Amino acid sequence: MRKAFVLLGLVAALSCATASAEIVVPHRIHPTIDTVSEVLASGKDEDWVMLTGALVRKERANEYVFRDSTGEIKATVLSDVFAGRVLHSDQTVRAVARVSRPPFETPTIDIERIDE
Repeated sequence: MRKAFVLLGLVAALSCATASAEIVVPHRIHPTIDTVSEVLASGKDEDWVMLTGALVRKERANEYVFRDSTGEIKATVLSDVFAGRVLHSDQTVRAVARVSRPPFETPTIDIERIDE
């Protein structure tokens, strides 16, 4: 009987450890950075931001220029983010992105989601 309680306690402890390993903390969007000029001036590496503007031109395979009313920034956008949509350079979108700021270089953004 005692072995059964020990075994039951061990199973319960292991299942709790597994459950806690599955918890995913959602990314938080930086509440005060919502323009390109703010990203360029004060965005930190790995900050999550939400910008409203347009992808105005394609530079390379997954590299674009994102523009809002305050300026332009280089953006990386993987093809799966478009989800089969075709966006035009004059089309306003909302982009959820992560700031990439390597030391001594101009910041860029990695766009993770685009909403029309």
